[in-house]
Amino acid sequence: MDRERRRHAKREIVSLCHSGLTVDDLYHTTLQVFGTLVPYDRACWHTVDPATMLFTTSAQRNLGHEPRLPVYEYEIPDVNKWTYLSRQPWPVGVLGHATRGNPDQSPRYRDLLRPRGVAHEIRASLVSDHRCWGFVGLYRDRGRDDFTEDDAALLAELDAHLAAGIRRALLLGAASAQPPGSQAPGVLILGSTGEISSMNAAAEELLAVLADAGDATPPEAPHAVLAVACQARRMASGEDATPAWSRARTVTGQWIALHGTRLGNGPDAATAVIIEPARPLELADLIVLAYGLTPREREVTRLVIVGRSTADIAQVLHLSPFTVQDYLKSVFEKVGVRSRRELVATVFRENYWPRILAGDRIGGDGFFPDDHAVARSGPA
Repeated sequence: MDRERRRHAKREIVSLCHSGLTVDDLYHTTLQVFGTLVPYDRACWHTVDPATMLFTTSAQRNLGHEPRLPVYEYEIPDVNKWTYLSRQPWPVGVLGHATRGNPDQSPRYRDLLRPRGVAHEIRASLVSDHRCWGFVGLYRDRGRDDFTEDDAALLAELDAHLAAGIRRALLLGAASAQPPGSQAPGVLILGSTGEISSMNAAAEELLAVLADAGDATPPEAPHAVLAVACQARRMASGEDATPAWSRARTVTGQWIALHGTRLGNGPDAATAVIIEPARPLELADLIVLAYGLTPREREVTRLVIVGRSTADIAQVLHLSPFTVQDYLKSVFEKVGVRSRRELVATVFRENYWPRILAGDRIGGDGFFPDDHAVARSGPA
């Protein structure tokens, strides 16, 4: 691979990751540049909830909608699963290497990829600060060479930048999001193979803004719904205790929460997925993760909000004024402001921030523990 061309493309991709693009635009533009160095024929990409690792949005290029993908990712044992790669120091995997040149060992390849003419796959889980924000898969058809270790190394070099770009895109979307038009929760009942057997009017309205991208005809159930249903089945069977819960961004930039539960105990039991507008409390931990503030940075920010000077903050936290300034510089960079005044305005723009910065811990379901009963009792 030409070194100068590679260096130029890397710079361009890093710049795109820091340019404030939406998630879809970020994927489209960066993968287009990446394809000039590592050609591919097909691609898919997803955002995921960093708390549960479930799909929240899905898109594809030249693959077509595949309703079985969440089942193969979350339920069927396989090699190079995105959830596995996200926990590895090297979050990129080439299917041909993992199977030692025999991709038929992979159920995903045999059942989903080979029938589409795919011969080779490279996957990456996009991780920043030990949190996974998205998945990407690139594919080559029969007659093409397999992806190389050099290809994997390049994707690994860009991995954290892509993850940070997704995190920024989600942050920008969350900051300006408003609840969807319907405030009533939507309820869908899915059969054992993922087909929708029934749903209420609110669910139909919410599904209209949750469709996956890249499909000429929108699928009946998007991947975000199917992924939560898969996790609900895994919970019911005792395979995995991770909550069947996720937050997804709609095509209009709004946020909704999805909750799944299996109805019955048999293998053919139906699954219910509840969809509702995400409350601010449910977005709170996502915003904290998106800004990436450390506990010490939150302490410094809290004291800035109440009007403490640098000298006061240094005394309270037993730090030097120079160290406090270093923390402030880091906070400014992460939040995207240039002064204390802008920082305070940004923090108060989100009315749940003061509680986060005061140290209140958010539960695994996205709620503060003492608000859990109130939040669950009905709409705010």
